[in-house]
This record gives sequence, structure tokens and C-alpha cells, in this order.
Amino acid sequence: NPYQLAEQEMIEAIYNNDHVAQKTGKSFITADIAGQGSDKAVIGYWEGWNLVEIITFDTSTAPQLINAIKVLRFKHRVPQHRVVVDADGLGWGVVSSIGAKSFKNNASAIRVGKEIPNYKNLQTQCLYLLADKINQGELYVSADLSTDQMQYINQELAQIQSKGDHDPEKKLECKGKAQIKQDIGRSPDYRDMIFMRIFFELKNTISLVTNWS
Repeated sequence: NPYQLAEQEMIEAIYNNDHVAQKTGKSFITADIAGQGSDKAVIGYWEGWNLVEIITFDTSTAPQLINAIKVLRFKHRVPQHRVVVDADGLGWGVVSSIGAKSFKNNASAIRVGKEIPNYKNLQTQCLYLLADKINQGELYVSADLSTDQMQYINQELAQIQSKGDHDPEKKLECKGKAQIKQDIGRSPDYRDMIFMRIFFELKNTISLVTNWS
């Protein structure tokens, strides 16, 4: 696929990238919350760029998700400010209950230094940067996963695609979730949980993003 941003071989290598530092002194939690409880809810615990643990709910309620994130946070001693939750749908209640950062997919892309971002929104920016991270062999998934889960992740990361031929006069845009659902038959929930890890890379480069809750 000429529009696929992450190389297939490098996607499949993420489970073997044990050269990636497993402990950097910083840990994070990223959570993709099902909008109305219909899609999966996926929560990930990270040590640096090593995705160590994944918790998945096929169906869920806000109290269940709040409890799961709190248990994971206390288990691994993750500070509140290193937890980010998709703010759409049920996410608002989760964000306010646990004091997490809120991720807003349609927020403006974040300016880093003197660079003027040419992305449609924050989600697109994170997807492009995640694809770069994968292609550089800097993402490691050491979590204990089933074969099905690995196949889901591989398929969803392959859906990180540019949206048609790029017009330099327009902002960069990625294939939309509605089209992805149509093509693979489900929401790319694992992908969404993974790309939110980029949020903290952007946050650490500037002082403007200090309170997203």
C-alpha cells in the first residue's frame, strides 16, 4: 500500500525490539476509552517506549475503567500526570475522576520549537510520529499477548495511512476511523492506545502543554 506510513516489516518487529530500553525512570499509562461502551476499551502501561502490559475490555462502564486505571497506576507507581485518556465519550468522566490528562483527537497539532506543524489535528500528528518511531525500530511491545491480539495490533498499525496524494497546500491527513472500521470490521482501539504515547513526547518538548484536563 503506497499510503501506508509504517513499514510492514518494522511493524512485525515491534515484539522483538528488546534493544529498546525497558526502564527509563519514567512510566506512563495510555487509555483508549470506548466512546459509548460499544468498542473495546484498551489500557496500556509503558516503561519508556516498552509497552509492558495491556488490559482490554470488550464492554465496559466508566466505573470499571476508572478502577482498572487506578489499580494499574498504583501497581506500577505511575503519577497522575503521566496518565492520558481519550477524552471522547466515556473518557470525560474517567479523566475527571482520576486526574489524568485528556487527549483530544481533533485538537490543533502541537508546535514544537520553530516548526509549524502541517497536520490536520493532534491525532494525525501523533500517527505520523508513531509511524516514524516504528520505522526507526524504537517501539517495543513486551506485553504478554495472544496470537489474536498481535494480529489485531499488526493490522491496526498497518492502517496508519496518509489520505490520498498529498497536496502541499493542504494539511497532512490520515485515513479516517470510519474507513478503517469499514476495511477491517472494527475500531482500531489498540492503535489508538499506542499512538497516545506520543503525547508525552510532544508534551516534554514544550511548556505550553501543561494542563490538558
